[in-house]
Amino acid sequence: MLYIFILFILFLLAYAEGFCAKTSLGIYAKKTIIQVTIVMSFLLACIAAFRGNIGYDHNNYMSIFDYSIYDQKIEKGYLLLNRFFKVTTNSYYLFQIFSSFFSSFVIALYIFKNSRYPAFFYFVYFACLIYTNFDLNQQRQHLAVAIVLLGIIRSNYFRRKKIFFLYTLIACYFHVASICCFILPIFSIFFSFKIIYAMFFFIVFLMITKGGIILNFLQFFSAFAPGRWYYLVNGYIDFYKTHNARNFSVLGFLLRVFVFLFIIYINYDDLKKKNVDTNNINLKFKINSLMMVLLLTSFSSFFEMFGRFNEYYNLAGAFLAYETILDSKKVKTLCKHIPTLRFIIILLYFLFFLLIFYNSWKIPEYRAVFSPFDFFF
Repeated sequence: MLYIFILFILFLLAYAEGFCAKTSLGIYAKKTIIQVTIVMSFLLACIAAFRGNIGYDHNNYMSIFDYSIYDQKIEKGYLLLNRFFKVTTNSYYLFQIFSSFFSSFVIALYIFKNSRYPAFFYFVYFACLIYTNFDLNQQRQHLAVAIVLLGIIRSNYFRRKKIFFLYTLIACYFHVASICCFILPIFSIFFSFKIIYAMFFFIVFLMITKGGIILNFLQFFSAFAPGRWYYLVNGYIDFYKTHNARNFSVLGFLLRVFVFLFIIYINYDDLKKKNVDTNNINLKFKINSLMMVLLLTSFSSFFEMFGRFNEYYNLAGAFLAYETILDSKKVKTLCKHIPTLRFIIILLYFLFFLLIFYNSWKIPEYRAVFSPFDFFF
């Protein structure tokens, strides 16, 4: 019930931000919505910080903390941070409070610095179940993503690449999947429609072969990987073979493809421009991030490990790409003489994200991991 209530509040805030704020209420409405969104972001941080036995990995993280004074097969940065809190406080929950507030603060800082629609960003963040999977579950990756986002901010959005690479390297010591972020600076300087065509061809090929070729390829090369990677990769492959595939909604994926194509359509003229002004660079970064998320989503339907990379691209740029529909020039022109059309487009767009939430939340096994909500005190 708590999650549905939060989703409902974020829905109202985001809808007001995307539609009502364009009315005569103007700047006052926008400021009020932002202030309420800040309060909601703090509330979400508190829920994550003070959670009890919530999430798939809660007991694993407690075990890592309890035995952090010993060497473990875990990223050294995360282990050392656990060890520091173990020696100084001997309280896992104090470590959890620090970790959650630090990560949530950095993510909020990134959102309010880069998003024109922060309430909408948080709505998408929650509806796509990033909050439950991420803030309430994946503590190591939560910290790693926060460090990468902090690197983007501190590097002045890739202008000082050495700074960004340094932060990304540090993030790898908290979650090794952060290695995928080293290509992020390329997203802001390169865009090609040919890559989009190739991506769709590859996704179709992947669906037809049901990922078999990819799985065989990974299994073959895992034999040459270090021990930890070998067991990790083969563990995911064995899980796939015994469970056929993880819960994957074809309809949901096709809707994501449709939304992606619509975003390409409304931004087509700007994407064709050869100029390198700030707006054009930011747009390319957002679209490339969303394209990577779409590709990795198709991968993760057959090999769940690829889904771990999505969180980096979602927060860095993909969710920002979704915002372009809300103030697109083409949408404004289309709706100029039909005011109710804007209302319908935005409503359908919000229903798309609610459908994503419903597709996962309806699964009893998934829902049972996060509800009923439990505080540790």
